[in-house]
Amino acid sequence: MKLHYLFYFFLGMVTTIHAQDPIYDFTFTGGFQGWTPNSVECEGMESDKAMWLWVDDGIIDQGAYSNYGLMNSRTPESGVVVLNSDFLDNNGLDDNIGQGDCPSPQIAELISPSLDFSNEDSVFLSFNQLYYRFIGYRIAGGEDEADKTATYVEISNNGGSDWAEIPVNEKLRTYRATQNYKGELTLDISQYAAGESDVMVKFRWKGDYYFWALDDVRLYGGRKDDLEVAAFKYPVSNFETPKEQIKHDTLRFVADVVNLGSQPVDSAYLYVILQGNDDNNRGEYFRDSLLIQDMMTNDTMEVELPNYFTTETLNPGAYAFVYRLRNTKRPVEVNLANNIRADVFLISEDTFRKSDRGDGRGFRFEKESIIGNYYEINENFDEQILLDHISFSAFPTGSNKLAGKEVVAYLLKIDDDVAADLSDWNFTDPTSNKKTIEGIGSYIFTAADDEATDPNHRFIISDFVNVNNPESPIVLEPGSRYIAAIEYGSAALDIIHNLSERIIYYPTAFGSEQFSTMVYDGTDNQWYINGFGSGFVAVIGLGIDIEMTPTENLLSDTEVKIFPNPTSDFIQVRMNLDRPQKVNVFLSDVSGRMINMIDRSRFISGTIQVDVQSIPAGTYFLNVTSEEGRRTEKISVIR
Repeated sequence: MKLHYLFYFFLGMVTTIHAQDPIYDFTFTGGFQGWTPNSVECEGMESDKAMWLWVDDGIIDQGAYSNYGLMNSRTPESGVVVLNSDFLDNNGLDDNIGQGDCPSPQIAELISPSLDFSNEDSVFLSFNQLYYRFIGYRIAGGEDEADKTATYVEISNNGGSDWAEIPVNEKLRTYRATQNYKGELTLDISQYAAGESDVMVKFRWKGDYYFWALDDVRLYGGRKDDLEVAAFKYPVSNFETPKEQIKHDTLRFVADVVNLGSQPVDSAYLYVILQGNDDNNRGEYFRDSLLIQDMMTNDTMEVELPNYFTTETLNPGAYAFVYRLRNTKRPVEVNLANNIRADVFLISEDTFRKSDRGDGRGFRFEKESIIGNYYEINENFDEQILLDHISFSAFPTGSNKLAGKEVVAYLLKIDDDVAADLSDWNFTDPTSNKKTIEGIGSYIFTAADDEATDPNHRFIISDFVNVNNPESPIVLEPGSRYIAAIEYGSAALDIIHNLSERIIYYPTAFGSEQFSTMVYDGTDNQWYINGFGSGFVAVIGLGIDIEMTPTENLLSDTEVKIFPNPTSDFIQVRMNLDRPQKVNVFLSDVSGRMINMIDRSRFISGTIQVDVQSIPAGTYFLNVTSEEGRRTEKISVIR
């Protein structure tokens, strides 16, 4: 998923009164500006074809499989430089992999002119970048550095005779691109460059797809002004949550901010914005800020924004939360990208997920083990929630195959009397004692599964047995806690469960709402409720169905009136009950898919308004339920 927000949307607000000017500033306006492209090899063979490109309009669209559009840098329209492995390998033609002028992997260099820092006590290199990764460098039957980065910075202080290597983007995984806060890197190269008169900088590509684009390479004699949003709390419990489950959530916004500059910061503001992240929804839903004062050099502060946001008004779709940190003196900082951190979450109809996809990495179990994700059902939801499926992602080790192997899936319920932080849970029994198996299923891999190389691919288990009542569906209870889990038995130990490194949850700092992946390790017969650590999230999703709770009692015309019908904008539900009670209003389409839900606690009389302005014309059903009965009406929406 692409994160939509304006990267440098505060750049126009800064002034240059307090700016620290770079000693050298290469914007690549008009060309390479004295930098020298140097081809080393193509597909393991010496070649002069592995060349960096200068792109006059800053648009990255040369390769067949990596059209990224305009680079997000300080001055993209005046030109950028790019090593486009995708383009070199296929000449920009689909179905031409390996047939281009320079088949991958490639090794290519971009070398600066000589730079003089003889009068500097410190030197910092800062540059804009966009790296879209497949793998590092691998030659069949030869050198294998596939797990390493393809991107390196090298520094020489003797005119290019010797080079010190600095790998960059080492944590980026396959099919990932640099997130926007990594779109500008700042490196302290003082140990190589300070006091030296003949310094050279080299950008070196050594890899296989897709590209590395660079712009606005700047070198500073210090790091006077540089604030950073170093980390943040993911404000929701899951990457994806059904609408009717997230609507009662309260989002708290917490971030760590750091003064990386050499000067104290008298005051700065931390802002957060919650906005739509779909092409048809970029609206703002929440904004907050807090003044931070007296930050000394290298100070790190945990900042909690004062206000909260409840998600009741959010409909299914994608949403972005954006943290922005701004010095009130508004200097042009050495690094602008690290002032902003952002991520997204999804609201769907019927799916829980902890991450968007896996990163093709995982841990191999030595003995039978269970890995699962923690999901909590909202206590305020009264309708019946049924287990539909559990999804997961896995891949075999080495040359092994998935076909014929079997894994077991569990829906485990944590006992209601267990503490919220699980401190009194039983950690030694895998599926009993303070936990109960609610449903059990299995998945037998086929030969077709071995062909599923897309990291987004998920295997689906939808056939479950209700252990407690085999003739009934599996019901998830409001307020209860569940683990959607996959067990790898002795015959499946050469299968790796796919993990994601994209989202970090912090259960030890923020409580049960941040529980994510849990692991039962058969080697030491122990549950680990923090799994492999906060940075690793299992690809295991939970799909649900929502059924209206049956009732034989009907609400009378005196108790509820629904109007107008037909309607084009709003449905009014006027109620007059004899006592305070919980009321739910559901709007669904003819297939039974829930479109909107509104609930009120201790409601006795008044009007509930249902917004239908954004849904297509057609026939819908409005269901009104209370503790005393139900009313259903067919609604016509006209345009």
